Amino acid sequence: MPLNFNRLPGNILVLLFHVENCWVHIQVARPDSTLLWSCLVQGVQKTAEAL
Repeated sequence: MPLNFNRLPGNILVLLFHVENCWVHIQVARPDSTLLWSCLVQGVQKTAEAL
């Protein structure tokens, strides 16, 4: 399946936005590397789905 490069910049913004939200949430809650990791994985999955 070829990547749609026209949509890539938007998807990167979506990923960064998701990661930023995760980071804020983790700072409010408590620093937890496993939580951050699962959040990053979720962001990547959402970005992959958008492609």
